[in-house]
Amino acid sequence: MVLQKNYFEEFVILEFSITNNCDEHEINEVFVHLTFQTDNLKIVEQSPILSISCQKTEKCKIIVAKNPQTPIVSTPIQCMMKFNVIEKNHTYEDEYQVEDFDISVSDYLIPNQVKNFSELWDKLNNEIS
Repeated sequence: MVLQKNYFEEFVILEFSITNNCDEHEINEVFVHLTFQTDNLKIVEQSPILSISCQKTEKCKIIVAKNPQTPIVSTPIQCMMKFNVIEKNHTYEDEYQVEDFDISVSDYLIPNQVKNFSELWDKLNNEIS
């Protein structure tokens, strides 16, 4: 499973790329369940994966609304994937504990390459003076 976080002013879109590594079993009704450690985030929409064939990858997207009145400092999120395993004559429910992740202020920062830091620092210092 690979997670990509996409940030917007009022929402975070979490895109999970999930691969079925099993050679003999299809999985279906794949949901990613999130548990937030804060009341500032809530799920407003989720697109579960209907089916993932053997050795294929599909995407599940979750739209999370954030409270614009409350700044996000760092919010740990617990993650569990639940799905059905389809064998030849049998279907059963299963789940997989996924590594927890965070949504934090640093996620909103865009990296910027500075060629000459000391020159930029002196320039900023002169502007403040």
